[in-house]
Amino acid sequence: GFLVASTEESFDYKVKGVVFADDFYWEPQPQLPYPTCSVQKGFTFPGMDSSAALADYSFLATMAFAGPEEAQPLLNQWFGENQVIDDYEYVSKYREETGTEGHPVSYKLFTIAALPQSAVVSIRGSESMWDWMVDIQLWAGGVLAQLVRAVNPFGWMWTPILDEMVYFINSVQSEELKDVSYYRYTSAFVNDLYAGFDGRKFENLRVTGASLGGGLAILTGAITGASAVS
Repeated sequence: GFLVASTEESFDYKVKGVVFADDFYWEPQPQLPYPTCSVQKGFTFPGMDSSAALADYSFLATMAFAGPEEAQPLLNQWFGENQVIDDYEYVSKYREETGTEGHPVSYKLFTIAALPQSAVVSIRGSESMWDWMVDIQLWAGGVLAQLVRAVNPFGWMWTPILDEMVYFINSVQSEELKDVSYYRYTSAFVNDLYAGFDGRKFENLRVTGASLGGGLAILTGAITGASAVS
């Protein structure tokens, strides 16, 4: 296991200001079982018998913030030497050939050596100013509708039609939202993995992420049919 703690050490891409330490172990408590701490269906990670721990997905969500030079050593430390691979060259080739290398959405593909047709797509959360701007734009409709209701003395009257208000506000900027919607790019990537981009066809995919990446993982999973863990 690993202990997560704050650190001032900087990385090429930075892992959200945390360091993973060896030799930390949390003693399980038989009287406090947590069935939601594992994923029972689908593929398992190296060292797991019949399920995958949610801690593994939390770790991979964190790795979306890491550059390849720092991600692979940490993956080796967590799963074992070259058991899970940061397939950044494959992702780079995909983005170059699809003309999406300039888009600010960032994601990684973690492949499993023992299961070549299985992988995890990890989507980075809010990191850059552009990410936060997209967050704001995507939520602007809902926030504005709630604000109107809050400052209006008869705001409660808007409650029955609140969803229509949000839809109207978003429809005004729908084209702009479509242009910046990260999930369109992550969903296209997952669909192309299923379709066999570059001769590699994946059959079992999971999508994960934290913060903005978690929301994108849910949307991507809903659109593509891939399992989402966030």
